[in-house]
Amino acid sequence: MPLPLRPPRWLILLLLTGGVALGFGVTLGGDFVFDDQILIVNNPAVHSPEIFAARVFGSLFAGTVNESALVFFRPLILTTYFVTHRIAGLTPWPYHLTNLLLHLLNGLLAVGVARVWFGLRPWAALAAGLVFVLHPAQTESVAWIAGRTDVLAATGLFGALLLTWRWLRRPSLALLTGVLALYHVALLSKENALILAPLLVPLVWHRWRLLDRRGQALRRSAYLAGVLTLFALNFLLWRAVALSGERAQVAWPTGSPSTTLLSIPRVLMLYVRLLVWPHPYTLDYTLTNQGIVTSPSEILFWLPLLGCLLLATLTLRLLWRRSPAGAALAWFWLMIAPVSQVRPLVILAAERYLYLPVFGAAVIAGLCLHWLWTRAPRVAVEPARCVPRRALATLLGLCLLLGVVNIPRSLIWRTDETLFRHALTRDPLNAHKLLNCADILVDFGHHEEAYELLQENPVPHIAFYDRIMADCLFRMRRPAEAEARLVAALDYARNYTGVHELLAEWYLLTGRVEAAEVLLREASKIDPDSQRIRLLQAQAREARSRVALAAAIP
Repeated sequence: MPLPLRPPRWLILLLLTGGVALGFGVTLGGDFVFDDQILIVNNPAVHSPEIFAARVFGSLFAGTVNESALVFFRPLILTTYFVTHRIAGLTPWPYHLTNLLLHLLNGLLAVGVARVWFGLRPWAALAAGLVFVLHPAQTESVAWIAGRTDVLAATGLFGALLLTWRWLRRPSLALLTGVLALYHVALLSKENALILAPLLVPLVWHRWRLLDRRGQALRRSAYLAGVLTLFALNFLLWRAVALSGERAQVAWPTGSPSTTLLSIPRVLMLYVRLLVWPHPYTLDYTLTNQGIVTSPSEILFWLPLLGCLLLATLTLRLLWRRSPAGAALAWFWLMIAPVSQVRPLVILAAERYLYLPVFGAAVIAGLCLHWLWTRAPRVAVEPARCVPRRALATLLGLCLLLGVVNIPRSLIWRTDETLFRHALTRDPLNAHKLLNCADILVDFGHHEEAYELLQENPVPHIAFYDRIMADCLFRMRRPAEAEARLVAALDYARNYTGVHELLAEWYLLTGRVEAAEVLLREASKIDPDSQRIRLLQAQAREARSRVALAAAIP
């Protein structure tokens, strides 16, 4: 039976669903990992309707240990966590399933965007959708529940672009309302969605001949760009008012503004490399595994800068010719720009920032596959049926290959232990990953291994390090050494509640209730929403009551 020249909808859904299930299905057995613990498990705004109502339009990390370091306005993300918690509690798989369903929806939308905005043939558009869904660089955003920010923002952007195409060809108030509503979804998920209005410039230019058949494209495009710009400015004003009480610390990932700016070309070329060869997987790219550029005279500055200039020149040349490859490269540049250290981020680079930029590479992959299907020697009797047969065979093989590649990557995200063991193996000099790995080893009962790891890699004058060492020493039945470490840590880290909590717990165990209460009062002033501090305070009150009762008995 001959295959149709246009893939049927059921086949598109089947291939994308099979790809997502094969590549990321193992994440359904995963736990809450990394920032999931902060944003969901230990976040009172997710557990309490009253606190949620008070904080939903504030900072995403309000009331958490990262409150002063990370200030993000993402109320829709917090809402999805809250709703899922009301339905499923702290069972991890519904949160992971939500990510998978959103990622599948993005794959379906990506096929449509590749078709209408980039002009890909139907089978090539399906190939682009499959590459977008199954590219190994997507694993972090999909397998990590906290990576939902990029996934949900992509849903809003893809949907807005599809409705924008229809509005430009036949304007209506309903379509414009839909565009703004979906744009709102993207903005309330991640601030990077502000790039939509600039993104329309290369896309409209590429499809100008089709959009301007009735001579209305310029007027309509200018009107829509103006509306989206005003909408974005309104969002920024709303965000500024909502976060007016928050003051985020500016953290230059290389330690200074100059070295961070000089490192931008190298960061950009790292992302280009990850699109082509995303191996090996590293949780975050930092100074210890990426290095920094300290002077414009360094070869590490000039070579990446030359690569960026050549790629930008190629982009402009292809875009001038209205080539879909040029529009795809422009998509990559515009989507990667907000996370390329133009605005300083805490870390140098991470694969999760590639979720939307990957679509540009997926479009180019679809174009390349279509070229191979049409230019290679024909093997079918009917030339018109040759391309779909080759296309289906290629797509099945591509789906299987990328799905199998993604399975071990997804397994890395099953638990905190698997994640940070892997991260420390890839980046053994990173103190942050070392301390997180040791802390997690203690939680999983491997306190002796954690102690040896910390002994081999000391990090002096870091309260987190001393707290983990003390925890190991307590479990190894060396309480005097543990107490001495905690008391010393209090001298230089009075604002770190982890030391207060562990030392107060030890004081309660040894009957020093008054000393424990003093520490807990200090800790509650630093972190008034901490459930652990409240629990320890309740234990202290109970211990004091027992002492008073014992004293009252003759």
